[in-house]
Amino acid sequence: MEGIDEIEDALVVGAEQPDGGYYMPMFVVLRGEAQLTEDLIERMKRQIRSRTSARHVPDEIISAPAIPKTHSNKRVEVPIKKLFAGTAPERAVNLASLANPESMRWFIDSAEQFHRSSKVRP
Repeated sequence: MEGIDEIEDALVVGAEQPDGGYYMPMFVVLRGEAQLTEDLIERMKRQIRSRTSARHVPDEIISAPAIPKTHSNKRVEVPIKKLFAGTAPERAVNLASLANPESMRWFIDSAEQFHRSSKVRP
C-alpha cells in the first residue's frame, strides 16, 4: 500500500475454506485518525489492480488495530491464514513467538466471527 498515506501497515492472507472455497481478506492498520471509507477502499483496489492484477484484489478490506509481528519484526501471516481456514487458535498460534501477542486476540475473535457468520462470501 505504498503511496497511500492513510495506511500504516497491511497484510493479505489467502485461506482455503472447509467447503472448498477461498477467502482472501486484506487487513489494514490506518494511520492516525484515518477512516476506512469507500473512497479509500476503492483507491486501494485500483492500486492493487494497476500494480499487479485483478486476481490480487482482496475479497474484503478490513481495518485492524495492529498486525501481529515476530520478535524480528516480520508480519505473521501463516497463523492468521490458519485461523481463517478454521484451525483452532491453540493449534494455529504460538503467542510466545510474537512481539505483540495482544494483537492476535483481535484476529482470533475476527476469525471466529467469520466462521459463525452466515454472510455469503464472494
